[in-house]
Amino acid sequence: MRASGRTVTVMEPSDWTEYVVTFPRNRGARPTNKPDLGQSKDLEPEQRDSSGIVNLDAACKVLVKSRAVRARIKRAVGQESFEKALTMMRAGNLEGDIGAEIHDLLTDAIGNEFKDVWSGVIHKSHDDYPMGVREYHGVYVAWALEYSPVRYFLNKDSAIYYAESTWNLG
Repeated sequence: MRASGRTVTVMEPSDWTEYVVTFPRNRGARPTNKPDLGQSKDLEPEQRDSSGIVNLDAACKVLVKSRAVRARIKRAVGQESFEKALTMMRAGNLEGDIGAEIHDLLTDAIGNEFKDVWSGVIHKSHDDYPMGVREYHGVYVAWALEYSPVRYFLNKDSAIYYAESTWNLG
């Protein structure tokens, strides 16, 4: 363990296995308390939860603001469907064949063209697992190897808080 990290040891009640989680310091902003969850007032309750998690439809409201994302969508759906695609993204409601195409396209893009903004390691008795937060055009994704599903957030602090508080038990 690096001296600059913070280590937390916890006991998992289901099997009483001890897990040690190390969170590195100085790798991006870290919240000291539960952060402002960055929940936009224009999101419907079914598009977000109390931890700041949003579904991909809701994340589209942020992604549609990116010129690069709009260009990618235009290439994928073509000029004739482009305005309809933007309308769906702005509404946070991907539906039909165009919505499915946008969903698949964004899922792949987010998974392949991200920027790492925070990382940590979950130490278990049998192995270590990386976890982290990635950013793609204003949407943040919390992930951990061997754990699923990934979670989408509208701000980095919420994603980091979720990763630290959810995966610290392994």
